[in-house]
Amino acid sequence: MIMAYDLLFSKRQKIQGGGKLKQILAAKESTLRTALTRIKIKRKVKESFELIPEELRGNLEKVNPRYVRVNTIKLTVDAAVERLKKDGYNTIDLDVG
Repeated sequence: MIMAYDLLFSKRQKIQGGGKLKQILAAKESTLRTALTRIKIKRKVKESFELIPEELRGNLEKVNPRYVRVNTIKLTVDAAVERLKKDGYNTIDLDVG
């Protein structure tokens, strides 16, 4: 999901990293861009970022981590989440389904 976001919505519109998933997305790039264009026309928006709900946009210029890796040998996932919340980060529950 993050790679698809990078490809379609990021400033660079490029996937960082590599691997099999990158190859699959690169092979379908024109199909994905066509689908995105159709959605933008249907929703009557000019820019792709306008498709992102306002409450999730935040400051698009600010670079925020999209995911976090937790070393569970050093602390639990719950402890890491609490520490990040204390530092001012928010969590977003996504309804995937």
